[in-house]
Amino acid sequence: MKRGDEIEVSSDEEGFKGSWFRAILKDPLPKSGNKRLNVSLLANDGSSSTTQKTTYRRFLRPIPPENLFTAAVEFEEGCVVEASLRGGWWTGVVFKKINDEEVWVNFDSPPDLLQFKTGQLRQHFDWVKQEWVRPQNKVLLSKKSTFRCGTMVEVKVTDGVDVWVPSVIVKEVVNRKSFVVKPLKYLSWNDGGEEPKPNRTVGLSSIRLTPPTVSVKSFGLMESVEVFIEPGWRPGMVTSILCDDMYTVCLKATDKTLVFTHDAIRPTEETIAKLVLQNTNEVNAAINPQMSLSLGENGEEEVPEEHNREDDSRKKKRGEVEHTSDLSEEGTIRKRQREHNLSSIPIVEEPQAKDTTMVLPFAKKSPFWKILETSEGFQRAPQSPHFSPLVGESKEQFREGQAIGMMVTHFSLLESFKDLEPYVSVSELNSLKVSFAELKKHGFEVSAPLARINKLLALKDRQLKTMEERNGLDREIMALKEGVGEMEHKILEMERQLVALKEQRDAANQNICQMESCARDRGVELDNLESEFKATSSAPW
Repeated sequence: MKRGDEIEVSSDEEGFKGSWFRAILKDPLPKSGNKRLNVSLLANDGSSSTTQKTTYRRFLRPIPPENLFTAAVEFEEGCVVEASLRGGWWTGVVFKKINDEEVWVNFDSPPDLLQFKTGQLRQHFDWVKQEWVRPQNKVLLSKKSTFRCGTMVEVKVTDGVDVWVPSVIVKEVVNRKSFVVKPLKYLSWNDGGEEPKPNRTVGLSSIRLTPPTVSVKSFGLMESVEVFIEPGWRPGMVTSILCDDMYTVCLKATDKTLVFTHDAIRPTEETIAKLVLQNTNEVNAAINPQMSLSLGENGEEEVPEEHNREDDSRKKKRGEVEHTSDLSEEGTIRKRQREHNLSSIPIVEEPQAKDTTMVLPFAKKSPFWKILETSEGFQRAPQSPHFSPLVGESKEQFREGQAIGMMVTHFSLLESFKDLEPYVSVSELNSLKVSFAELKKHGFEVSAPLARINKLLALKDRQLKTMEERNGLDREIMALKEGVGEMEHKILEMERQLVALKEQRDAANQNICQMESCARDRGVELDNLESEFKATSSAPW
């Protein structure tokens, strides 16, 4: 590099670190690097205007030659690149590869995350000892944090009502427990477009993970939902169901009613969580209920430590190894004995009491039973189901897990009553009713929950009818108001016509008065003419 050469200059100023801009070197390079040099920054619009700046030699480098860059380079995750941004080249790291033509690039100064087309990028090279050196790929950030860089989230913005804006995490500020976030609408960079708004720093209370996408065929009347109005999702309630997958939704806080398509509506975060949990439970139960409940992290069955000690003690006392064939034979005998007991209940003749011990279609081995039977929910609503249908529905090794799953489901269903709101959909209540009816087949006492659901359904029916009546009255009131408005318009028109007629009448009366005055004058003139005529005719000769 020598005086008069076109070079690239960087800076250590906050917000400009790692960026390179074209300039003209105005001073010769010194032998030491402590002398300040004058450079002229070139305008990025192609004009001849320049900006003078002083800097040090360590912030200068030659313009990278075109043959330095690989034509068919693949920008893989972790590689260091330079992005064409704001008239210069900004150094960053490829964070995520979207496809062959688009990637996400993470920047340190200032912290930012932007989406670029590969045509807007080039490989980064360091100018070291008069040579261009390609740096090694960077190791991406640890993925242990829930809200790490690149995580899709929604940020709460309060605008009279909470609005959840789709965003992405740019940086996690660990010590301050806050996050730098960017709205997704500003993620793509267009150098010729509008300058995006600066990133925001928000606390943990103003952020949530993007809810998973769930498939909902339709939304119920009076169902709580979220609707998308730029820039984010707002809470509302379905007030009417229209044709062609259209809904009328009343926005909360503002009470404004708008029409939305099905695609612009989603369930609330609580409803989505319930749907995901329900689907997960169904999948786990279908795959292997016993394993999903009693297997540990390594796929091994979790046995209480106390039981392990007892088993070891027994083995030492016996001094012999139990054979698999013996265990299999013993299990077969127990299985047949339980199925026989279920098919024919024996009658024990005792004069004072009957044997009310329930025979289950499985042996209670899991430690979960003790946890369930000592829980607060079980104490409030104790249950003694027989689980008899499991004999014909599933194999013995699955029965205990399914039974535990039904016990947990029963308590979860009872707890779900607390979350029911007056605008809960009828379909959700019917779903609860079907679930309790299924539990009833297995011996659960569900008369109280079913009675409550029936009462809630009756109230919902009255609520819907009352709402329809109110909507009908609202429509009639609207029609009457429109009629009254038309009448008032006609009255105003008639009043204007009346004023015009009165003006015409007054003008006519005024003309009449003027004409009568003229007629009187003409009458006097006629009388004078007659007198003059007679005087003239009778005058003596």
